Amino acid sequence: MNVIPCADSHRPRRPVHRLVIAFLLVTFLPGVVLLPLQGQAGLRERLAVPMVVATPTGDPWAQLSVLAEVTGYLADTPPQGLLFDADGAFVQPRIALMVDAGWGPRLSGHVLLQMDRGFDPGRHADGEARFDEYYLQAELLEAARLQVRIGKFLTAFGGWVSRHQSIDNPLISAPVAYGDMTTITDNAVPMNVDVLVNRRNLAEQKQTWLPVVWGPSYTSGVSLAAGRGDVDVVVEVKNAALSSRPETWDLVADGFPTDPTITGRIAWHPAPEWTAGLSYSRGPYLRKSARDSLPLDTGIDDVHQVTTAFDLAFERRRLQIWLELMTTRFDVPRIGDAELIAGFIETRYKIAPRWWLAARWNRTVFDHVTGSERSWDRHLTRIDAGIGFRPDAKLTVKLEYNRGQASGGNVNGRHQVALQAVFSF
Repeated sequence: MNVIPCADSHRPRRPVHRLVIAFLLVTFLPGVVLLPLQGQAGLRERLAVPMVVATPTGDPWAQLSVLAEVTGYLADTPPQGLLFDADGAFVQPRIALMVDAGWGPRLSGHVLLQMDRGFDPGRHADGEARFDEYYLQAELLEAARLQVRIGKFLTAFGGWVSRHQSIDNPLISAPVAYGDMTTITDNAVPMNVDVLVNRRNLAEQKQTWLPVVWGPSYTSGVSLAAGRGDVDVVVEVKNAALSSRPETWDLVADGFPTDPTITGRIAWHPAPEWTAGLSYSRGPYLRKSARDSLPLDTGIDDVHQVTTAFDLAFERRRLQIWLELMTTRFDVPRIGDAELIAGFIETRYKIAPRWWLAARWNRTVFDHVTGSERSWDRHLTRIDAGIGFRPDAKLTVKLEYNRGQASGGNVNGRHQVALQAVFSF
């Protein structure tokens, strides 16, 4: 009988004192940083005033918003999903500066500058600063809610992306479909089916593997949105696929190395409490470095990721429920189609005006590929549970626990605890 080694069997042990220090940071650092502001009502009142610059007539105008957060993680190693700190116990601070500006009733712009230890926690341990969003937007026809946007901005795909910011997400983590690695690579393609399928016995190779959707996918391009009555439609043309990694998103730095990715979403609002959406995306997912690994008659523009999704949202009084189900197909030269189904159902219930409970059930199921009797990756089930507290409109504190279980044995960490404090002004 073949025995699949679990991550625990070869996991390096961290010194006890480092675990203790990490636990203290996760538990007490947000309070040390933010609680002194609680006693300084005057300062907090001043910070609550929007920072707006405008001419005497109010046009043009510009507004600065600041989001400061600190998140502490305690995780089994190797940690789950898009956590790049291999130690599993670390703190991720982040400061986000957002500038919104407008000229006249129809022209506006937005810039988002973020400073942290990487777009994904721990990816750049020494810290970095990035322009994650910058775009111009024009309202073309008010009656049809017609607008065009050009620049670098989050994808229109799916329902979770619109609430991915820490002040909007009732949990800390992203759903599995937006943050858990599959065994598909973008820098090279596998030589045969056994190479692809045997990757399921490895811990996630985060420098080369891809998720279905890489978080909010701040890719670059142009989008056109329109609406009529209770229906809204968005179509966008971007420079990278949904699964592409952050360093490929910037049009100024990376341009259009492949054919564009086409993404669209239609949303229906049959009643104030309900929103239903359908999304579709198709585009090349390989990087230029994969060319040497391709068959002679295949180029990177011939290899696509095709993804569809259905999302549903319900909100009434203290209860919110979100559901999302997506399918994706990666074209894999020499092998064929690698397909999967991923989905989640999430809920938040306000147990008191300032407190809420949140939970999410995630599931990913991988299909078989031609030439193998096994699925090309391990099916995954993950449960996320958390509690949140918002003492006022500017401060949010959240605690979350994640537990993942892969079919046939875990090669990645199963457990993770995260504590996050967010201050916005």
